[in-house]
Amino acid sequence: MNKKNNQIKITVYGYDVETTEEATRLMTEKISQLKLNFSGPIPFPLKGKWKKIVTVLISPHKHKDAQEQFAKEIHRRIIYVSDISSSALEALEKVKIPNTAHLKLETSL
Repeated sequence: MNKKNNQIKITVYGYDVETTEEATRLMTEKISQLKLNFSGPIPFPLKGKWKKIVTVLISPHKHKDAQEQFAKEIHRRIIYVSDISSSALEALEKVKIPNTAHLKLETSL
């Protein structure tokens, strides 16, 4: 049985595609600088809870059938890093990413 030691899953997500891609690029550059083994980034589809459609009435008093729809999409990229040390993990946590993108680190032992 093949056991993976010190593997982390980095999830970069946000509403804007450009900032999500920028944050993903910054993370992969930092991982490459630290000379760690990684796979990804893997883009995920916009299905299920990651895409929310909101319907709004255009005119509340007249023309009740006139509606407008807005979509709120969360774009995700996932990077897997294997054989990482605690100092490298701290360095990855300190990477400055754009404010509209978010970063989630999950460790699996």
